[in-house]
Amino acid sequence: MIGSLAVLLGVAVAAAGVQNPLVDPGFEAEGTAGALSAWSDCGERPATLQSATVHGGRFAVTLEGGAAICQRVVMPMARSILLDFWEKPTATGTDANAAPAYREVSFYDKLPDGKMDMIQPIVRDPIVTSAFAHYTFDVTALMGQTLYVYFGVRDGSGTHASLVLDDVTIQAERPMENRS
Repeated sequence: MIGSLAVLLGVAVAAAGVQNPLVDPGFEAEGTAGALSAWSDCGERPATLQSATVHGGRFAVTLEGGAAICQRVVMPMARSILLDFWEKPTATGTDANAAPAYREVSFYDKLPDGKMDMIQPIVRDPIVTSAFAHYTFDVTALMGQTLYVYFGVRDGSGTHASLVLDDVTIQAERPMENRS
C-alpha cells in the first residue's frame, strides 16, 4: 500500500498528496438510504448500499448476481497508479458440476453508441472465498486516460453470487512533473 490514507468527505488522499480521483470511494456519501450517488448501476440488477457487512466506515455496496457498478474516472498522471479495494464474495449452489459464479473488475471506455468496450481487464475469477480480502492491482498503464472503473458479479449455472465491495481507491504515487 502506498503510504497511509486519510479519508475526508468521502475522498481519499494518498500520503504523497495525490487525490483519489474516485468520488465516494468508501460509499459513505450522505443521501437517500440505499442510493449510490457517485456510482452508476452498470449491470442487469441494481447494486444495494448497506450497513450490515462493511470493511470500513458505515456503508458498503452489495452486488447480487448480474449487478455491477461503475464510475467515470480520469486516471492521474503519476509514476505509479494502484487500484486498491476490499471485497467479500460469496457463491451458493448445490450443483458441483455447475459453471462457477465469478466477479469481474475492469476498466471500460464508453463508445459513442452508449455501449462499453473493455480496455483493461483487471480480474475475472471464480468466487472461491467468503471472507473480506484486500486487493491491489498496478494500473499505471492507464495513466492519463478517461475510463470507467467497473465492479461486477455474475451467477454461474446452478450457483448464485454476491459481492460486498468497500474502500475503493486509485492511489497515485509521485505525480509526473510538469516540464513545460
